[in-house]
Amino acid sequence: MSPKPLGNTQPDDKAAQASSHPSPEQDAPRILEPASTAGHSDLTIGYAAFLGAVSSLATLGLSMIRTKVAAIFLGPTGLGTAAEIIQWVTLATVPATLIAGPALVRAASAARAEGDRRALERVCSTGLTGILGLGAACGLVAVIAGRSILPSPWAQSAGPLVLLAAIATIAMALSVLPQQLLIAFGELRWLSVVTIAGAAISTVVVAVATGLGGLSGHFMGLAGGAAITAVVAYLLTSRRLPQFSLRPRLGVDWGFAQRVASVGLTSLIAGAATQAALTLIRFVLDKAGGAELNGYFQAAWSISTAYMTIVLSSLGNYVFPRYSTAPTREALVAEVDSSYKFVLRVTPPVVLAVIGIKDILVRVLFAKSFESAVPLLGLLAAGDIARGVAWVVGGPLLYRGKVKAFLLSEVLGAGGVALASALLVPRLGLIGVGYAYALNGIISAWQCSIILRYSCGVPIAWRRLALVSFSVAGAVGLSVFGSGEPILGWLSIVLAVAWAHRSGILRSMAVGLVERYASLRSGHGTRRAFAQPPVPPSNKSRGNGR
Repeated sequence: MSPKPLGNTQPDDKAAQASSHPSPEQDAPRILEPASTAGHSDLTIGYAAFLGAVSSLATLGLSMIRTKVAAIFLGPTGLGTAAEIIQWVTLATVPATLIAGPALVRAASAARAEGDRRALERVCSTGLTGILGLGAACGLVAVIAGRSILPSPWAQSAGPLVLLAAIATIAMALSVLPQQLLIAFGELRWLSVVTIAGAAISTVVVAVATGLGGLSGHFMGLAGGAAITAVVAYLLTSRRLPQFSLRPRLGVDWGFAQRVASVGLTSLIAGAATQAALTLIRFVLDKAGGAELNGYFQAAWSISTAYMTIVLSSLGNYVFPRYSTAPTREALVAEVDSSYKFVLRVTPPVVLAVIGIKDILVRVLFAKSFESAVPLLGLLAAGDIARGVAWVVGGPLLYRGKVKAFLLSEVLGAGGVALASALLVPRLGLIGVGYAYALNGIISAWQCSIILRYSCGVPIAWRRLALVSFSVAGAVGLSVFGSGEPILGWLSIVLAVAWAHRSGILRSMAVGLVERYASLRSGHGTRRAFAQPPVPPSNKSRGNGR
């Protein structure tokens, strides 16, 4: 199960899906040259990761305000109650959120590579129509079924909150659609602008509403902030892509819809499996310790997904389209190898730093009343080392159209962590989720590598997987035995700094940024999508050896 950013009860807007792109029409404009699929360098990855990290750090900083307000006004019990509602709505609305997932990036990347403007228009209109239509149906199901599925005794009175959560989830899915276009066209700088603007709007609206209205105000803020964010995302994206109208329009290209449906069931099962696992974990925690225990879980899970988003989504914005367009097996192997190395260079120092300051993170981002989440955060951080590897080797399955293999990896991963949590939580309490997550992370890294080997022909990196397994075990030991020991906490921070320095990742990112800045200064920045082609040289300029 891949890490899913739930944030401070923020609706989950990410899902898994794969799709093939529609055939371009003969008279469709073909303006752009095919995107390069050559192996990328660490400097290029470093710059892409830097942009994503800046965006994620800004988003994280803004969400800290929203998180702190919710922690103060709702407390562990209120935050846990909100998290359970959001988790149920996220599960119920998976079909709608899938449309604005990786399938859109794949189809848009193909349209860009072929210069097919009409294909991109069909993709967007079908996506908009599908999100609204399926979102309305799924939201209705969430409201009706929630009365009997959500934990008692407050389930009967949670209907309005479930409805607001459904509106927020669908609005967030709508805002992701233009962001996926920016990813497909390599507009990572503009993507950062859209992401940060949306986070700022959501933070202000949710924080104010929570402070004024408590739990009910929190959900009204989620819905209102998500709706405004969607509108802003469309406006900003249309400004960056002026040749393509992003004005909302309904319509369905049935050819494209059929291609999506051909793999949609598999993606639906994969996305539902992940959300079902999280829902089961929350219900098990509620049974073991009530909504308060869920509040502690939400605190640790939010912090874990926040920093993993900085590492993984920033890299994914760059490598996932390249996974999709790699022309040969050798090119795909090169892309996976570069991404593999990058994750192993970045994730361990981040995890070690989190383990060293986990108690500070919980107090600063939430409140002192959430200190019970500190041990769990350390174990989640340890498991994130393996999760990062599973994310890298599982990505090609999705973006190369190996949807059945991707489904197998997702179901095994989600089922493993849910089953392990169900067995360990009644015996160990909240900390049982952490052990289940770390153990299942190691298993997922191995099984995804094996599945990728037999599906796409990418060799298994046995030594790297062994290193990952020992690293997770060491991080678990450091977290468990380091609780209450300041010396071990400082040791974690020293190891994090040493690893980051030794790997050279900070230098790579800095050099990549400097080179990119120099390129922009010299006038060789990224061209806008569907820009007019350069005028060919005249016959006069070609003559006389000039």
